[in-house]
Amino acid sequence: VKYWDDECRRRNIRLVILLIPDKEQVYLEHIPSRFNTKDKPIQPSCLIPLEQELAAYGIPVINLLGPYREEAVRDELLYWADDTHWNTAGIRLAAQRTWDVLKNRNLP
Repeated sequence: VKYWDDECRRRNIRLVILLIPDKEQVYLEHIPSRFNTKDKPIQPSCLIPLEQELAAYGIPVINLLGPYREEAVRDELLYWADDTHWNTAGIRLAAQRTWDVLKNRNLP
């Protein structure tokens, strides 16, 4: 990713990475305990350390895990109930978070 960021910057283009959480990480509390056992626990999200690593290289990152979890705690549905794809609310939140970064050019 650092290579691609360097190549983009060389061409006066900014690479922005959008980290997309999976449904299970967003709605962790709603997963039945039989699927999150001591012997086979659901692994923590890799998005936080990945975000930190990319940010350390100065690569702009938008991590949707936090905002999606905040909405999930309020029982907002961001994915289709029978699918792993975003519904309208999920798309809207991702687009808004991305736009907030891009419109203000809050890029390192």
